[in-house]
Amino acid sequence: TGNINDEPLMISPEYNPLNFGIQPESPCIDTGSNTPFDAGNIAEGITKDMSGNDRIIKGKETSPSAIVDMGAVEFKPAP
Repeated sequence: TGNINDEPLMISPEYNPLNFGIQPESPCIDTGSNTPFDAGNIAEGITKDMSGNDRIIKGKETSPSAIVDMGAVEFKPAP
């Protein structure tokens, strides 16, 4: 439940250097579930992604609020 069948558009998952970040067009941006991060759930207290960036941020202007991305690395929109 909740998985996608689309290409996640990772930056460079197969090449040197590896980069599991996602591109701005990725269908994985703001499509995860924040529920595991809620108080009392398995990911409570996890505030950083695999790269050390904030884990739950608003990645798309069209998103109503900050929603975790699918995958290990959160998309960081340009400032």
